[in-house]
Parts: sequence; structure tokens; C-alpha cells
Amino acid sequence: MALWFARLCLGLVAGFVGALHAAPTLQAEAAASRRADLAALQSDLESIRREAGVPALGVAVVDERGIAWVAGLGQARQQPPQAADAATMFRVGSVSKLVLSVAVMKLVEQGRLDLNAPLRQLAPDLAFDNPWEASHPVRLVHLLEHTTGWEDAHPSEVAFSAPEGMSLTEALALRPATRKSRWVPGTRTAYSNLGALAAAHVVARVAGMPYERFVQQAVFDPLGMVHSSFFEDERVRRQGAELQAANRPGLPLPYARMADWPSGALNSSATDMARLLQLLLRRGATEQGAFLAPASVQRMETPVSNLGAAAGVRAGWGLGNESSGFGTSGRAFHGHDGALEGGISRLVYEPALGVGYVLLQSNDDFDAFFRLSRRLHQHLLKGLATAPALPEQALPKVLQDVNGWYLHITPRRELTRFSEDLMELSRFEPVPGGLRQRFLLGGEQRFLAQGGETLVSPDSGLPTLARVNDPLVGDSLQVGANTFQPVSSLRVVGLLALWGGGLVLLPLLVLSGVVMAVRRLRGRAGALFGPTVALAGAATMLGATLLAGPLLGGGDADFGRWTWTSASVWLGGLGFAVLTALTPPLLWRTRGRITTRAGRWGRLLLIVASAWLLGLLAYLLSYGVVGLRTWV
Repeated sequence: MALWFARLCLGLVAGFVGALHAAPTLQAEAAASRRADLAALQSDLESIRREAGVPALGVAVVDERGIAWVAGLGQARQQPPQAADAATMFRVGSVSKLVLSVAVMKLVEQGRLDLNAPLRQLAPDLAFDNPWEASHPVRLVHLLEHTTGWEDAHPSEVAFSAPEGMSLTEALALRPATRKSRWVPGTRTAYSNLGALAAAHVVARVAGMPYERFVQQAVFDPLGMVHSSFFEDERVRRQGAELQAANRPGLPLPYARMADWPSGALNSSATDMARLLQLLLRRGATEQGAFLAPASVQRMETPVSNLGAAAGVRAGWGLGNESSGFGTSGRAFHGHDGALEGGISRLVYEPALGVGYVLLQSNDDFDAFFRLSRRLHQHLLKGLATAPALPEQALPKVLQDVNGWYLHITPRRELTRFSEDLMELSRFEPVPGGLRQRFLLGGEQRFLAQGGETLVSPDSGLPTLARVNDPLVGDSLQVGANTFQPVSSLRVVGLLALWGGGLVLLPLLVLSGVVMAVRRLRGRAGALFGPTVALAGAATMLGATLLAGPLLGGGDADFGRWTWTSASVWLGGLGFAVLTALTPPLLWRTRGRITTRAGRWGRLLLIVASAWLLGLLAYLLSYGVVGLRTWV
């Protein structure tokens, strides 16, 4: 017996020692595989750039040794020609929020800021509306984790061209009404650039200096970020990449002066972004020593201030830092993406592997960006075995009765809630070992039971789905940063009838109007001419409203000022409402005037179409999107 026990102990010790040696060996083999892949990566990225017509890229790859590769590809400027290089400055968009979070954590470590401090206390001059302020105040952490309940910036705020020298106080005064909590702060998550703007205002007040000066002194200078600026200064004019809209190649866009510049206006180079990436991978350390505590970096990566986080969800938004997966790699990546008219960016890293990349692009071709990013992700995972399938486990008791339709209840903007109700509508249903989320309009994802009350995403390996009790709607599911409320099948059928009917009725109504107009020219229109033309006009106006963005340009810059796009949404919506309201009295007037069987069938079909349009009008009016002036 003693001999058997001794052999068992020796076996366990040997296995443990072997595991300790195996992990570094696997990591070393993966690192060697990445280094061997580096030349192919560079060639592939350049091929994709050329094929897609992307003017310029800034790229950096960082691994356990440091910056493995940093470069600029393509032409930063056309006239006079200027090749992109590692120092070329790109607009990095919302990646700017990572800089903000680093600045906040510096003040937290210095004891000058508390993440849980109420915003009213930190910035009493800042106007915002929180109906639950007495019991659930908006706190600094909510600004950075997007849990204030505020909407994202209104299109008119995004399109606003800030005058030179505009202060944060002036920027925050543009549209205070947008800063209204739609639900109890600290319960749900919805991305909002306004939270970052308010947080930068707090940083400036606490630091006793303009935000940009504090960031320069506390972040850029210590990290050696010498090609980074929030404004169009001389460095940007000399080394900045010209941005281009993907649908207007060869035409440089004017420099966009953003009012909420701390949240998305940073200009930076691939080299500077690589230095920021190194800081995060080294868990707050630089070559000169400690810059942030490792716990501060981990805090940036960890969601805390929503109901899902309290239940154990670790996917979603930390402090300006989002977690994500890749395929079914089971790897948790962190970082931030950025996008503005003419530019896209990404900084992403995997702390456990000690690898990451920066991708900066000088046009807004998202298809090209996703191809480039996919290749970079594949490089980071080069040499690593595919994550083994997670073993099947029984669903936790708290989730065993989840089986039905769920509505997304955390839209970024109320303006687009009506469309998100359809696009994010999902069915959650049990599958072996977990739950499956199937979107009504296509696509699905799975979440697997792993012993606790939260379900894990095979894409990231993080606890991602939990059942929560929302104080306003009750029983809900949180999936990453999104919250879903159960809805009845009747509501789903109603949505399908409203929107699905449009796929058939809209083109038929427009065609009927054309046919009736031709008959009118030939003197054969008949009694149904009026209601047919009115319905065809209503259908045309509705189409103009819904298709204005895709056909004419649908960015915030187009909706946020008077353009053909915003005018089409406004006038099309009004025309749709007026003509739809006219059709019932016009159809009423045709009573007794239709004598043929075909005419009676035609009238019946028009009545059905009129009822459908009236239902859709009522639906859109309930969301306040009919006759919407998006530029106001």
C-alpha cells in the first residue's frame, strides 16, 4: 500500500514538473512560428491593401520580445506624394479612450480620483439628468464602462465642426439633453462617447489643467509617444495621413474637428500606438520601470459596473477597454476599435500570450479592414493548437427554463431603436451543454455551461452570459455588454408582419402606382386611381426614408447636418405619414363605385395594403422617428 502511494505521489510530481516545462516549450514554439510568419504577414497585408485600394496603413506587431514589426504601407499623401512610414500619424478614433483610461488610472493610483465617486461631486458644473440620482448616482466608473444609461452622441453633435480652442465645458454645453439616463445607472451597458467626454472633463478638473496638457505630461511624454496629438497641429499637417471615404477614392477629406475630441480625435502613429500596446502587455511596466500597477491594467480590462458583471460575466466593457474573441480560439483579446469618416483603427492584445497588434487605416473600407485584421489575428495565434472543445456540462438550474424570444434593450441611440428591435431580435434555446442564440435575421452564437451560473463563450473563453434581474423590466439575459428582455411570440409575429410585409407590398404598391398612372394617361384609370396613387406615393416615401442612408451616404456626418440624406429622412417620413393617412378616406369614397369582380378584388387588396401601412405608421410614430430632423 505504501509503495503504491509513493509511486502515485512520484507520478503526480513528475506530471506537474512536466507541465511546467511543457508550457514554456509550447510558448517558445508559438513565438518561433510567429517570427517565421512575419515576412509572409507583411506581404499579405500589402497585397490586401493594394487589392482593396486602401491608400495607407500603419501597422505594428508586438510580442514577448517587444515591437516585432512596425511600419507604414502605401501613400500617406497624394499631392505631393508622401509614403507612409512608422511615424505617419493616423486618426485613431475611439482608440483614444484607452489613453483616457490610462490617464484616469494614473490619478487613481495617486489617490486623486476614486472610480466610485459620484459625477455630481466630481463635476458639479456638468449638466445631466438621472431620475435615479438619489439612490443610484452616476459615478466615474459608469462613464468609462458605458453604464450611465446615456445615449451615444446625437448626429448633430458628431457632425459639429468644433472651432479651434473650443473647451471641454463648451463641448459639453452643446446638447445636455442627450445626457439622460434611460435606465438605472450601473445596471445595463450601452456605448456612449459622451461618457468619455465627461470623464475627460473630470480629469481636467482634478488635474487642474487642460485635459490635453495633462495627457501630454502624464502619458505621452513618459511613454515616448512623440507623434501623438488631439488637434491639427504642425506635426499632423506635416506627417498626418490624408483620410478618404471608401466610396470617393482619391478625394482627401478635410480634417474633422470633433467637439468630443477626448473620446475619438487622437492622431497617432503606429510606433506610438505600439508603445501604448507594450504598456498594456507588460502589465503597466515600461523600459524605465513601473508606470501603472498590474492591478490597474487588469482593472481596465474587467467589467464591474453592470448586473452581468455582478453575476460573474467577464466579457464586455472594462474601463475604455473591450474584451473580444476570435473564431473559436477560446482566447480573450482586449483593446479598442475606432472609426470615423475616412479612417478605421484597432489596438488589440492577448495578455496571456503577451502579443498584440495595431492597425491604422486611412479610409473607411470596412471589408478591407476586417480582412487585414483577420490576418493579423491569425498571426498572433500562429503555432498554437486549436482550442480543445469544452466538455459538455449540464445547464445551471437558473438557466434551464430559458427558451424563447428576446428583445435587445440597450440600444446606443433611441433614434435607431426601431431598427435594432428587429435586427437584434433573438431566440435563445437550449442545446447540448449550453444555450444557443439565433438572430431573427440570420447568424447564431453558442454559450457553454462550465460549472457556474454563467455560460462561457467558446470564442473568448470568458464567462459571457448570465441571467439578471433588471430593476425596470425584471427577468433578463446579459450577453457580453448587451441585455435582452423576453418577449412574446405574438410580438415577434407582429414585427415580422410589419417588416416582412414590406418586402412584398412596397414594390407591388410602387408598381401599381406606375400602372395606374399609365392607365390614367389612356383614360382608363377608374375609381381606384386616387387610393392607388396615394398608396404608391406612401410606399415610395417610406422607401426614400429607409434607403436614404445606404443610397446617399449614411454616416453621422450626413445625418447630423442638412444634406440630401437628412432631408430625405425628414421629408420622406412626413410624406409617408400624410399619404398613408389619406388612403382610408380615399378608399371610403370608392364604396359602391366598383362594379367588376376584378375591381372589387383590387379594392380589397388596397384596403389590406392601407391597413398594413397604417400599422407601420403607428409603429414608427411610437418610436418618434417620423418626420425626424436629425440635424437639429
